[in-house]
Amino acid sequence: ARALKRSLRTCDFAAQFDEERFVVLLPETPTEGAQVAGHRLLSDLRSSSKPRVRWRGALFTYPEHGTDPDALLDRVQTTLKQGRLESTVGLAAAG
Repeated sequence: ARALKRSLRTCDFAAQFDEERFVVLLPETPTEGAQVAGHRLLSDLRSSSKPRVRWRGALFTYPEHGTDPDALLDRVQTTLKQGRLESTVGLAAAG
């Protein structure tokens, strides 16, 4: 939670998605800016984890990945589920 707070702007939103995952919303942020923010966030999370934890992330944008909130969230959930399944068999996750 501290790494999230340090890495995000005051207008950004972060919440715990489930026991192991978080979701971060970056309103009014172009894709390139979101990529930079995502890399910075993952770097901060990796360096602050004691013991070390493997953090992964995926980037989804509106309207490219969903034209309404439900469609976007469905796409996110499908990809996260796929990534979780792939990681259990040792493959790289999407994103």
